[in-house]
Amino acid sequence: MSRRFASAAAAALLFLGAAPVAAEREVGDVLPFRIVYGNPGAKPPEETACYVWSEGGRLHVGITSDGTPREVDGELRVTSGGVLKDVGLQSQTLRIRQPSPTVLQFDLRTTGGEQGFDVVLAGDVAAVTIDLRIDGSPKPEALRIGGQQERPRGLPAKLALTGARASWIERFGFEP
Repeated sequence: MSRRFASAAAAALLFLGAAPVAAEREVGDVLPFRIVYGNPGAKPPEETACYVWSEGGRLHVGITSDGTPREVDGELRVTSGGVLKDVGLQSQTLRIRQPSPTVLQFDLRTTGGEQGFDVVLAGDVAAVTIDLRIDGSPKPEALRIGGQQERPRGLPAKLALTGARASWIERFGFEP
C-alpha cells in the first residue's frame, strides 16, 4: 500500500469517526514480551479493563465491566511470519474478526461480568501489538498485561521479544 493511499485511508477513517487500527497508528509503548506471562488473578468488577496474559501455551484476553454499558474494541496483531490461530471464544456477545492470519479484531458492548477469548501464537512471532479503545478512545490505563498487571504508557502497545524501549527499563530504576 502506498504511503499516499495509507494517509488518505487514515484521514477517511478519522472523518467517518472510526479509529484507525494499530498498524496505521504509531506505537505508543514497547514492552518486553516476558511481562505477558502469568495469570493476573482476581479482576476487580468495579472497573472496565482488558487483561492480557499468557498461560498454558495460549494468549488470553479477558474484559471486565463495571456494569456500565460501554463499547470496547481492540486488536491483536503479530509480526510477519507469525500467525494467530485456534481462537477460543468464551462469550456470546464478544465479536471476533480475523481479516488476515496476523490480525485479530474484537469488539463488544459490556453488560457486566468478564468476557474474553484465547488464541495460540504460532510461527515466527517477534512481537504482538495490542490496541484497545473504550467508547471510541484509546485507554492505555485500562490495559493490564500479565501477572503483574503492567500498564503501557500509550497505545497501541507492542510486546517485543527483543528491543524494549529504555523507558520501560527505567521504570524499575535500571540504566539502559
